[in-house]
Amino acid sequence: MNQTKKLYKYAIMAVCAILMSVSFTSCGDDDDDDFDGDNPSVNQALIGTWESRYYDSDEAEYITSTITFKKNGKCTISESCEKHPQDSYSVTVNYSVHGDITGSARLSMWGKDIEGEYTQLEFIATISGNNLKMTEIEGEDVGETTNFTRK
Repeated sequence: MNQTKKLYKYAIMAVCAILMSVSFTSCGDDDDDDFDGDNPSVNQALIGTWESRYYDSDEAEYITSTITFKKNGKCTISESCEKHPQDSYSVTVNYSVHGDITGSARLSMWGKDIEGEYTQLEFIATISGNNLKMTEIEGEDVGETTNFTRK
């Protein structure tokens, strides 16, 4: 499976989605916890690390995708390939949430993918307990749903 297709597929899993990062230069700390999104109290439910694992029949291996959402509007998407560790990757992207994530919200992710190309993905995201469901509504895999569990 080529890296670009894999990137889009896993961005969806998060975000698997997912897979992008606009470069910003600043003198401050990139990991500060200030979030400028629509509703910080709603976004609190999303903050943390989420994981999804599935079997890729094309590659005959298990893939683990992890998305870590931070309060500062950035998230890190990582993918581990069991049989082909050289295909594993991690990328930091921007995100925003519009709406109530505990109901149904629009989750936008944008930035540069692992090949340095700008991309943007849109999801409908819902959190129920320790489960995050993301369905892609704009991008390469529209309609694909990925389920994550809070780690």
